[in-house]
Amino acid sequence: MDNSGYFLLHRKIREHWIWEDPKKFQWWIDIILLTNHTDKKKMIGGKITLIKRGSFHTSELKLSERWHVSRNTVRKFLELLEVDEMITTIKTKNGTTIKVHNYNDYQTFNKEKKQQNEHHNEQQIEHQSEQIKDNKLNTTKELKELNTLKEVVSDSDNSFKNILNIYQQNIEMNPSQITMQKIGQDFDDYGHEYMKFAIEKSALLNNHNYRFIDWLLKDWRKNQLTTIEAVRQYEAHKEQKRAYSNQQTKTQSQSPYENMELIEPDEHNLPF
Repeated sequence: MDNSGYFLLHRKIREHWIWEDPKKFQWWIDIILLTNHTDKKKMIGGKITLIKRGSFHTSELKLSERWHVSRNTVRKFLELLEVDEMITTIKTKNGTTIKVHNYNDYQTFNKEKKQQNEHHNEQQIEHQSEQIKDNKLNTTKELKELNTLKEVVSDSDNSFKNILNIYQQNIEMNPSQITMQKIGQDFDDYGHEYMKFAIEKSALLNNHNYRFIDWLLKDWRKNQLTTIEAVRQYEAHKEQKRAYSNQQTKTQSQSPYENMELIEPDEHNLPF
């Protein structure tokens, strides 16, 4: 590996979510250092392949050995970066090619161009802020539409990225870093099917926070429900009991005279 040279790092990195986690920040810096600053040819799977500037070829195994973590941890980290549109990955049987978005921002030394870009970005942010103030409802709708277009993931994709996308669409658009870490831990503990069903159940019951999802998962484990089918039957049974209880409460609160027919007495048969 070429250890010569350097790259630019803007002060605004301290405002980014990755700054809050020292390990993830270190991994991100390592990805930038691994990225080609010029086009390079590399032998991959017995063929010469051109790896473009701003990209590099590796594998989850190599990164896990390099960072001293599990392959699953590497996979989830790369998926987080993809969700935030920081990288794009192309996976093959011979490894993974990673493309760093906006790589030129770390390599460009033209101050005038940099200032122009910053000024343009400030104008865009100001314009977007005015739109948000003018119509918050429309902005919320637009953000949801943008998020939907940003990443379309099929139901059969049992990855952490899919779960995070389902959570953002159904529970909250911008979960905190703590919530994202909790989702990752539960994904490892419970798996895709349990997480997906818990999120959908929470959304149907209009509980838009992670505490209820966490309670559902712990309740299923407490009751030793080892298959998703057992979970569905358990929840269906709870719904039936709840409906029966509500019906009983309604029946008990009903007056015993409510359905009785009022009969007018015959004047001629009165005892007085």
